[in-house]
Amino acid sequence: PPRTLLVLWGVLAGGLLLVALVAGTWRRRAALLALLLASIAFTVVPEALSAAEFGYIWQGRYSLPVATGIPILSAWIVGRASWWRPRLAAPITAAVGAIWVLGQLLGQAATLRRYVTGVGRDLFAFLESDGWSPPLDPYLLVGALAVCGLAFVGWAVIAALPGISTETASPTDPGPGQEPTTSPIRAENRSPNASSP
Repeated sequence: PPRTLLVLWGVLAGGLLLVALVAGTWRRRAALLALLLASIAFTVVPEALSAAEFGYIWQGRYSLPVATGIPILSAWIVGRASWWRPRLAAPITAAVGAIWVLGQLLGQAATLRRYVTGVGRDLFAFLESDGWSPPLDPYLLVGALAVCGLAFVGWAVIAALPGISTETASPTDPGPGQEPTTSPIRAENRSPNASSP
């Protein structure tokens, strides 16, 4: 992949991790840091023990079963912190969405370049190449990705606007480092035979 794409994904993943560490409760921060340390240890320790005999053979996919939990847990922590949503949710969603669409375009361009022209050419050389042709025109593939990606981001931004959310009452975090509280449920919404906690 292009170096720019690696930087974009690093910015998104690292930013999500940092926001989760700021927004989460102390218990959630500890769980996230433990998962981060476990991912690093799971990568470094086996490699260090076998590098002298086999060389450095580690691939990113070996760490995925553990490391995938980092952005998932980070997103969950950020999603539970309701204190920042009304002001920042839509602008942050728009900014992250724009970076995500750009990353998707760069990733698709790198893949098409590899199969159409080879990796030694410019990133968008596949658009004017007479080499291998994908089943659909490259312009159509790139254009469809851009349109669908922007439509998805637009939907996400609209859903993030204050007053648009249809969430029911759920535990939320009132602020950084504080324990979550449960939103009160109005009496008329309760079932007379409700037995769930």
